[in-house]
Amino acid sequence: MIRTALIAAVSLAALAAPAFAQTALSLNTPANGTLTDRSAKTGEGAPFDLYTLRAKPGERVRIDLASEAFDAYLAAGAQAGATCSADCVTNDDGPDGTNSRVTVTVPASGVLQVRAGALGGDGRGAYTLTAAIVAPLAAPRALTVGQAASGTLGPNSADLDGQRGDLWVVRAPAGTQLIARLNTTAEGLDPLLKRGKFENGGFVAEEQDDDGGPGLNARIRFTMPANGQAVFAASALGTEAAGPYTLLVEPPLPKQPLRVATLGLGEAVNGVLDAKDIQDPETEAWSDYYKVSGRPGQRVRITVNATTPGMNPQLAWGVLDGETHGADYGGASNDDGTGGTINVTLDEDGASVLRVTSIDMGTMRYTLSAVGLPRPAR
Repeated sequence: MIRTALIAAVSLAALAAPAFAQTALSLNTPANGTLTDRSAKTGEGAPFDLYTLRAKPGERVRIDLASEAFDAYLAAGAQAGATCSADCVTNDDGPDGTNSRVTVTVPASGVLQVRAGALGGDGRGAYTLTAAIVAPLAAPRALTVGQAASGTLGPNSADLDGQRGDLWVVRAPAGTQLIARLNTTAEGLDPLLKRGKFENGGFVAEEQDDDGGPGLNARIRFTMPANGQAVFAASALGTEAAGPYTLLVEPPLPKQPLRVATLGLGEAVNGVLDAKDIQDPETEAWSDYYKVSGRPGQRVRITVNATTPGMNPQLAWGVLDGETHGADYGGASNDDGTGGTINVTLDEDGASVLRVTSIDMGTMRYTLSAVGLPRPAR
């Protein structure tokens, strides 16, 4: 009785599972189709056609979906119908506008399902779907923690889903906290850094960053996975990005204790923002803190000027919440090119303090002064 019930349950589940018509897709042979009101739909109502591609297990296949009629959405994997299997790779906007591109490894079955669809429910019109084998990627080059590596993106770089890139691997004990930085001074080069894994001759991205570092540079803060290695793709936005770069993986700076100096009225002090100061864990900007002397309720004007060329200081006035690196600090702020000025009112309990930081996330020397303001006329 139990076996009969189980068979019945499996049969009902099979009947409940949606069955989609599948069209054979051949390598290097474009398939032309049209999304219509009669096309299959995802749970969100987006139309799609389903294709089957046969190739050797382990081969890397690049699939492109192009349409001038709708915003393309592409999915490929062992199962890629209305829902995807765990190995499914998806893409909305590939390297060419709203067209889509994925690079996927053929599973052990030798059969890939490919979903050629629209991003939204109103997508209708003609499209072209193509598939081609791409060569396995070269094994990642070794990168040592704390030592910067240099590279150059160009025509000889690997093709990473339509973007030029180089692969690097870093090894360190599992659980190690690290920061990866991809920097360049090349004009017009916008670095794109991805972290993931290298398997079956391909790179599988798990996270990425574009402008997390200073300027257009990229940065990823991560924890070393259980296998003790992290693979990075050093690339840049655009299909023909070219130029030199540096890649550095290093531990975060040690946390510094909170120190609050005193700024007297009529006094000018010289300060420096560097690795000895409190650092914001997200922006990595350093900060100095000052208690401004004066009587409660007094109005004070505070001025900062950077003496380091190219740096942009910022002032903020507020109350520290705790004495930790990640203290929650709020208040008014103002910056003006290489200098900034704010007017504040000293509070009764003296809890508010001044923060000096830089929006440029670099070492900065500065001068700081405070003067009392006349009492407002009654």
